[in-house]
Amino acid sequence: GPLRPGEFDKQAYYQKKNIFFECYSANAKVSDSEPDLLSWGRKKAFNWKQGIVSTFRRRFNDNVTFDIITALTCGYKQEIDESTLKTFSRSGVIHVLCVSGLHTGLVFLMFTGLVKVVLFFRRPPRLIWLILLIPVWLYAMMTGLSDSVVRASMMISLYNIAKFSRNDISPLNIIALSALLIISVSPHQILSVGFQLSYLAVTGIIIINRLILKDLKSGGWFRKWIIEPSVMSISAQIATTPLTLYLFKLVPVLFLPANLIAIPITTALLYLSFTFLLIDSVPIISDMFAMLIEYIVTGLVSALQFIESMPGSHIELDEVDWKVTLILYSVIIIIFFQRNKSLHSVIRWVVSIIIVGLTVIQHVSI
Repeated sequence: GPLRPGEFDKQAYYQKKNIFFECYSANAKVSDSEPDLLSWGRKKAFNWKQGIVSTFRRRFNDNVTFDIITALTCGYKQEIDESTLKTFSRSGVIHVLCVSGLHTGLVFLMFTGLVKVVLFFRRPPRLIWLILLIPVWLYAMMTGLSDSVVRASMMISLYNIAKFSRNDISPLNIIALSALLIISVSPHQILSVGFQLSYLAVTGIIIINRLILKDLKSGGWFRKWIIEPSVMSISAQIATTPLTLYLFKLVPVLFLPANLIAIPITTALLYLSFTFLLIDSVPIISDMFAMLIEYIVTGLVSALQFIESMPGSHIELDEVDWKVTLILYSVIIIIFFQRNKSLHSVIRWVVSIIIVGLTVIQHVSI
């Protein structure tokens, strides 16, 4: 355990990952035990992921391009340099480098769009909702069955099963059921930061996004391509900011313009990377795709570096107490769940909670 208060607890960290012992040996022989189905699946997924990483390593000479493309497509982040991570983190788009619900959703949307084109935009048969689960879980395999992609794949699977069975779909029920199933199989995940941020972000998008859009009257292409993506990004940021403040002590002030730039570009990069993997053996065309991907990555990094370098682009804090996190979530809940009350009532509730919270913090610090 840690020797001093607040120090990193290595033992607790590895216990959360189901690792309880470590040993050292100068001469050891490793042999596989009889694997269960889950272990066998994870091993196959890991081998597939390593093969994709090897393909990208062979074709991309630029280290930054290799780092970003492998992180985007299959969640390989071991070789990303610290400066790149800081740029993405300070600009508020670090989530695009972590394969998650965003990437899984883009894969699902891509194949849903292909099905619509094949069917000439006619209403698809119900069975198609089950067939669409195949590419979703193949992508999960491609990422080595990473926890974040498995979470997103579980949500999409439950949604598609509900569509197939023609049941009424409650997004919050689907989120709750997916969390329950994951925790039942792997209880330690509830302590994972990724698990907490993932479900907070999705819940924020479902609840806060809907409440904000309800009050916005504009329509047309501006609403579809500018307002809705912006509100979705803001909703996810609102839901996760109190926890990220406590964990990372960082506020990306310019997260909105950074996301409006990064998400469309990373979407294009994800689709281009999939296409590149399919045509890797075609000499000239694959080289053109590789060059195009390198140019786009260079442009993305340059744009994010510009945003990061702007005055006030991010705020770094020395320490954030957990009580502040609870107060911030209380304020968010009051603002978005007391909408049937007057503005004066909401302000009174917010001020009351802040005063009570600050009083508690002051009392504890004494």
